[in-house]
Amino acid sequence: PHVLPVLRARYPGIELTLRSLSTPEQTAALRDHAIDAAFLRGPVEEPGLAYELVLRETIVAALPAKHHLARLERVSVSRLVALPLVRVARTGAPSIHDATNQIAETAGVKFELAMDTDSVLGTLNAVGAGLGFSLLPDYVRQIKPSTVAVRRLDLEPQPEIDLLAAYRKDHQLPALAM
Repeated sequence: PHVLPVLRARYPGIELTLRSLSTPEQTAALRDHAIDAAFLRGPVEEPGLAYELVLRETIVAALPAKHHLARLERVSVSRLVALPLVRVARTGAPSIHDATNQIAETAGVKFELAMDTDSVLGTLNAVGAGLGFSLLPDYVRQIKPSTVAVRRLDLEPQPEIDLLAAYRKDHQLPALAM
């Protein structure tokens, strides 16, 4: 939300089209010249593409709002095993999927998988329906349904995930020179 007004101000004639694509779809669209730039989760290694860090987001627990763990300010990973995991499928969001697995491995726990979903929104809806919990980037606070509570993990340091701006290294667009 902070980048788009800056682009409009600096390049009044810029044509912006916002599309919702998974990270693999974005990298393919960049490679195929179907899009010029993308905001995606890192790390991504794709020859021919350049990446710039936009921000690092904390990974948080998304819980059914009525679950007793939702009353806590911070939730330990070991307590999350009481709920099944609703996870974004690797094909849709490899970085979020892998971060979830890494958090479990680091904490020495194994989550029972309730289901994989095709998107963050699908995951939030499944959590809100009471099907389990999920580990997602903190931006979900802004888009979650009222049936979902978002809590920080009781970990130090807090696990983080990168948001990157990606574009082709051979780009010719002035707006990408920012």
